[in-house]
Amino acid sequence: MKAFHSARLLRRAATLAAIATAGVAGTASAAVSQLTIDPVAQLSPGQLHAYLTGTVTCDPGDSVSISGQVVQSKGASGFGFGAGPTCDGTPQPYTIDVGGGGFPFPGTTSGVFKPGKASAQVTASVCAPFPFPDPCSTMSKDAMIRLAK
Repeated sequence: MKAFHSARLLRRAATLAAIATAGVAGTASAAVSQLTIDPVAQLSPGQLHAYLTGTVTCDPGDSVSISGQVVQSKGASGFGFGAGPTCDGTPQPYTIDVGGGGFPFPGTTSGVFKPGKASAQVTASVCAPFPFPDPCSTMSKDAMIRLAK
């Protein structure tokens, strides 16, 4: 019975601490709440670029930066950045132009992508506007995708 009473007191103390912290922390925040990668990425006509697409959801008013990489086993690899969509709290589409001419990952070559399977990773980051030191929020997503002409 004593252990139950102690656990209940600890839960109350934790709840009160969370409420007090929320009141002091203010209202500015930065958060990426959802990130998706579409299962198919289109290749450019020369197959030197793959276009990763998906959606990102972040808090209204936040500015998002987005990057991605594509790696094909014994094939091309690349990295790229995309224009961050406007955050409004709903899923927003993004496109990342991943160039295959960059530095190769182990077991890959830089150069031309080939239609077929590839691994992809996308990272989205947002930071709250001033006043700092509001934290930044970063979310990454990994997926197996298909590159298509």
